Amino acid sequence: MAINEDVLNHLVKLTNDTRFRNGNHLCDVYECLINNQEETMFIDYILDKQKEDETVEVKALAHCETDDSHICEIELDSNGHQEYGLVPDWDYNCDSYLLADLEDGYSITYMPLESHAGHWCNIHEYDAELEYTKGLQIYLSYCKLHGITQELLSTVHNDIPNISNMYQEVNHGYQIVAEVTVGQKAIALGHNNKAPQPYVTWITTPTRKRGFDQGHYFSDYKSAVKDLTERCHEVMNVNIRFQKEKSRHLLNIPKEKGYER
Repeated sequence: MAINEDVLNHLVKLTNDTRFRNGNHLCDVYECLINNQEETMFIDYILDKQKEDETVEVKALAHCETDDSHICEIELDSNGHQEYGLVPDWDYNCDSYLLADLEDGYSITYMPLESHAGHWCNIHEYDAELEYTKGLQIYLSYCKLHGITQELLSTVHNDIPNISNMYQEVNHGYQIVAEVTVGQKAIALGHNNKAPQPYVTWITTPTRKRGFDQGHYFSDYKSAVKDLTERCHEVMNVNIRFQKEKSRHLLNIPKEKGYER
């Protein structure tokens, strides 16, 4: 029995949609590269964006492993369309491509550490000339959330500049102006000069994966810093007790008489 063409097209669309919504599109980008006889390419990054009609668009950039000046850009969508084009070496920069696309609503789905290292160097070098500053903040937010730090990038590349201080982190209108990390927790101090209570402290995590919690609001800086200090001590004491119990257990040392947790 012949399959209706409309039904077949619908099944193809469902297949593409499922593939695009499950994963980072790495297989699809490699497939496009192979179809264009680009079999020695290093994928620098993959971005995607869901449009209002629920279709998914993908952009990827790759360069030749033996010739850094050979750069190509791939565009795909969840309808199965593929576009491939070369990018002139003199035309490529992090600002006009990655940061511009992030500002346009794309999100990072894949980027190896080697690529992050290159972007950090590029952003540091052209800091004063960057045009897509909103895209920069989106990228730095991604790095914060995924633990991409100068220390981590130094494992794959020497002399990585630290651009994390360029991140202007904001939560509910408050700019994060200070942060103290204790173990797996962090205490942050925020400021918003337009708010009735312009200072706040929050409990959070270094990567912000659990967001901000337990806000304490203050009308003056001195009170906020005092609260920041007290909360740091509280978290530190909890962490010390935890580490003491952990070490006692590992060393098989019995609890002291009258010891309280």
